[in-house]
Amino acid sequence: MIEFIPQHFERLKGKILDAAGLSQIIPSDCKRLSADIFKKTHKQLSETTLKRVFGFAYSQFNPSVFTINTLAEYCGYTGWTDFVTKLQTVGAPGALKQHNSSWRDVAEHARKITQFTLQALKNRSGIPFKQTIPRKFVDEHLEIFTGEQHTATILTAPTGYGKTTALCHWVDEHVNPKSGEVSDDIILFFSFNVLVKAIQGHSLNDWLLALLGIGTDEWAVNIAFFEKGPPKGKFYLILDGLNEADFKRNDFYQLLGQIIDIVSLYNKSDWFKVILTMRSSTWVNNRHFLSNKSDEWFLGFMTDKQQSVNVPMLDGQEIAQLSRLINPAEQVVIKEIHLNNLAHPLYFEYFYQANRDSFSLNDVNRASIYELTSAYVMDKVYKGKYHEDKVVLLNELANQINITDGHYRIDKLAVHELLKTYHHAYQELLSTGFLRINSHTNSLKYQIFIEFNNDNLLQFAIAKKLLNDNNDRIDQKLISEINTTLSNSPHKLAVLKWCIYSIVSNQDAIDFKALANAQLNINERSDLILFMGHLFKKQLGDIQKPHYLNKLFNQEGEHNLFNYFVSLEFIHYDYEQALLSILDFELPDHRRVMVKTCLSLIAILQMDVVKLEKYINELKATPHDSLHCMIINPINCLESIYFYLRFGIIKKEAFADITKFYFNPSLPTQCGDNGNLNEISLILALYSLLLCRNVPKVIRFINALKKIYPNGTVCYTFMIELLMAHMYMNNGDAKGLEIYEQLKNSFDKDTNNFTTYMKVSFYSLKIKVLLFKKEYATMFEEIHLFINLCDEENFKLIKVAAIAHLLGNYSLKNDDDKLFNQIYFDFVKTTRSSGCRTESFTSSLSSGH
Repeated sequence: MIEFIPQHFERLKGKILDAAGLSQIIPSDCKRLSADIFKKTHKQLSETTLKRVFGFAYSQFNPSVFTINTLAEYCGYTGWTDFVTKLQTVGAPGALKQHNSSWRDVAEHARKITQFTLQALKNRSGIPFKQTIPRKFVDEHLEIFTGEQHTATILTAPTGYGKTTALCHWVDEHVNPKSGEVSDDIILFFSFNVLVKAIQGHSLNDWLLALLGIGTDEWAVNIAFFEKGPPKGKFYLILDGLNEADFKRNDFYQLLGQIIDIVSLYNKSDWFKVILTMRSSTWVNNRHFLSNKSDEWFLGFMTDKQQSVNVPMLDGQEIAQLSRLINPAEQVVIKEIHLNNLAHPLYFEYFYQANRDSFSLNDVNRASIYELTSAYVMDKVYKGKYHEDKVVLLNELANQINITDGHYRIDKLAVHELLKTYHHAYQELLSTGFLRINSHTNSLKYQIFIEFNNDNLLQFAIAKKLLNDNNDRIDQKLISEINTTLSNSPHKLAVLKWCIYSIVSNQDAIDFKALANAQLNINERSDLILFMGHLFKKQLGDIQKPHYLNKLFNQEGEHNLFNYFVSLEFIHYDYEQALLSILDFELPDHRRVMVKTCLSLIAILQMDVVKLEKYINELKATPHDSLHCMIINPINCLESIYFYLRFGIIKKEAFADITKFYFNPSLPTQCGDNGNLNEISLILALYSLLLCRNVPKVIRFINALKKIYPNGTVCYTFMIELLMAHMYMNNGDAKGLEIYEQLKNSFDKDTNNFTTYMKVSFYSLKIKVLLFKKEYATMFEEIHLFINLCDEENFKLIKVAAIAHLLGNYSLKNDDDKLFNQIYFDFVKTTRSSGCRTESFTSSLSSGH
């Protein structure tokens, strides 16, 4: 039998399609083709074998003698030897007059091979190819490359950046244009996995020419026309997926050398262009071979410090475009959380695969990045080749990280023996982009560091190290270790989240009481709470897992998780989901009241009267004794606010409770662990008291609160002072300015210690102060920032109340009539669309908060 040569096999595949009457092949055709082959040859080739033949099943495929003989018989030959003999006879010197190569022949061969490659790569796409998008960066990159004198270019990035999919779209548009306008360009596109064993012992240049039906050596007359170039257009040689880990070391360097030689050979031919895609690790390890060939190679625009990535992440517009293709019914509004979670194309793919039946960007939350990174770790570390070695190596490398120095990297020389022991695992981790190399070597010092490729992977590794050292437990020992080793680290919160995520997901030993001792500022704590809410909701919703978390919020004592989780400062639109997740747990009635009171307060701040009415009705249905820990009955306060916003009616039951309280202030007994509950009800009482427009009464109530409850949380104390400042300002009392300056000093000193709710509330007071001082220029700037923040965070009530106060000052209309009209329109639109009365604000709340 004549030797198997891959380029001959490529020619045979074209004959197979001709025999089957197919212009191109898709995976579903393989079943019919299998039956057709059996019918014609009485020999069985399975559907799976045919998928391997045509590249639909990813593998380094070497067909058996039986397979290639059967395929040749299907095409009308007696076998492989007969096919190759006749193929070579057609190309012999004596046959040149009957069959001489031409650019038309080259284009036809290239088209068939390119269509094979395209179809194979499309069918390997993690998201159905028709639901993926062209990438603008590829168009821009290749447009610049084509217009310049460079012969070759690269697209380089870690695995999962979408290099192949983006390139497939570009090729598809050129060979199958939607416009129907045929390009003069010729594209030969194939994947490097075809070359892994195909060119051993062969010249790449000769192999490519033979693949295109062009003879070499003694048939030099055949290639003379090729050296002159096509009559029109350009010839693109596109090679996808150059990965040195797929080759033996010597074979890789031989192949790379031949590619570089081909580029040099055609360097003066402006019609010949080479496009390579490769992983960053391959580029970093071999870019020195091109150091003196900058005139031949266009490297694009690198985006990282290591100069190893020129493929950008997805931007907001691309995420929205992808989402619309997958779920056209969804109205997409891209937010920061979507960019943080889905900008990495591979993470977007994981999110799609986990939600393919109900895809929605609304399901992206603060726990998503941990789920997606876990999917990445599972895919790239725990599965595939050398998975056990990769796990061991990562654990050892994590042990080498000096967490306290803030560099989070490993000296490569220090782990030289370790890398030798786990060489293949190390190369895999580099190749997949889990690890990267960062060189600081100069003429005086050899210094190379191993780093984790992004912050998510670094934080995952640190958390795994800390958990391993602590027997996979979250307890006071672990929290103390995090407080000490990561005290000033930007990774502290994320590492803590990873610890919680791992423990909850694996149902390992857990002591959430220790979390109260984590040294986090108020914003970090708020972020952690929202993350835990999403995580718990998912865990409780998984019917395959026992509800071992069910009693998590039933703990008693001063530092229980419920008090840590449910608190005034976390009021935020995202916090609503966290609170709703708590209601899925086993809770005593008085804690359910607190959660629903907190939800009601969020509904008030969002001016969502429908939700507010729902929560009021649910609170009314709770046992009356569940209110025994409340200083003021929250139901009366909520009804007062609801009826006034909705109908302009003032219900006086809440005012009677408040009046009774400040004449005889006292705290409930036997409710020692419910300070947070009281704070929410007291702020709610203050909001309801604003309706009466009685400044002295509000101030008397605040003074009574200070007397019996002097040691509240930072947020509660801040809000009490802020509301008092509002009252004084409305009364024209300079004491309001004094309180404002004190609050401003605290605010400016440590803005990170103020949550969004506190910030928005402070800015509303600031605008009132600027108006009082007649500092209009500064006030106009602040108004725009304030309104934008309120809209982003859905604090409608605070926005509308502030605008109402401004609209009550008619001198503002004379100073800036355009601004006055803008905010008036915003005021009416927000109020009416919420189902509330504008009169409720212009006659009442403009006098208060």
